Amino acid sequence: MQRSRADRQPPLPVSDARYLWHGTRNWGDRNGQARLTEAEAFNIRSRYLTGTAVDLLATEFGVSEGHIKAIGRGEKWKHLV
Repeated sequence: MQRSRADRQPPLPVSDARYLWHGTRNWGDRNGQARLTEAEAFNIRSRYLTGTAVDLLATEFGVSEGHIKAIGRGEKWKHLV
């Protein structure tokens, strides 16, 4: 039996759990400083995994190559993985 991603993650601190329960956590495009929408981040990740050039994606979406790589590896925008 394969475990879901939620089963593998460590428990959240009480404050984070409260944010999730109430739906008020500022992650993704709900963060005031986000430059990408969730749809764009998902698009970046899928195109990164299919082999699209990182510099092309960075230019298209207006973010750094390092940020594109972090999204592609699942280090940023983790909740979309």
